Amino acid sequence: MKNLLIITLALFTINSFGQDYSLNDFTLDSLPLGDKLYEANHSKDNWLIEKVGERIIIEKDLYKRTEAPELPFSSKKIASTLNKRSTVKHIHKVKDGYLLGYNSGEFGGGLYFISNNGEHGYAIEQSQRIRQFISFNNKIFALEGLAHLGTSQGCLLELKKEGKWVISKKITLPDSPDYGIQHKDELLIVSSEHVVSFNRKEELNTVLKAPFYWGMLYPSSAIIDDNSLYIAMRKGILKISDFSQSPTYKWYVKKGSNSTH
Repeated sequence: MKNLLIITLALFTINSFGQDYSLNDFTLDSLPLGDKLYEANHSKDNWLIEKVGERIIIEKDLYKRTEAPELPFSSKKIASTLNKRSTVKHIHKVKDGYLLGYNSGEFGGGLYFISNNGEHGYAIEQSQRIRQFISFNNKIFALEGLAHLGTSQGCLLELKKEGKWVISKKITLPDSPDYGIQHKDELLIVSSEHVVSFNRKEELNTVLKAPFYWGMLYPSSAIIDDNSLYIAMRKGILKISDFSQSPTYKWYVKKGSNSTH
């Protein structure tokens, strides 16, 4: 659909990887501030959130997200063509082939192109840690960044074919991005410590600063429902009501888990 956001790898399937939950299975807890943030960082519960119709569905992140689209050739073929042994994290289909994103954190990453038959390919940029591909405003973008050892930095990359695929523009973000979704005519980006908006005039604006350093809890996905932004991460779900004007925060954890009201 024209001008709609298409998120390529951040799509995940709910139906086969485990039990799905609703917010009714969660209970309100105090925000993870101070020592609670470090305790939450050690939680084994990593959550995903998705809106299907009018339903909000929550599931444990088992790191088995369905890549969309699937590649018509094997990982061995990719390794042979690109001389790249790492696992592909993100895939975006283009007319002449596929854009491939790699992200091994502090150990590196990369942005590559491979042809439809897997026979030809090249590196677009070998050092970028790709977090997500996004189609927005009739253009292709990639979220790129790294948060490690107290530093957090990232960019929104515009990708364009000029003979070969290239990075045509870099928009610096306040910190490393985690997830992007479309809201109205803007792209909302959840980063390590902010939510920022990127509009069709390609203006970047800060929507809010996080009430705690949620980058320590690795935000995985987000939805918007009734002007509330829900961010899934390790340990819980953060609900931000009236996020664009006067945000208020509620922190939900799974019933039966340790909580401190």
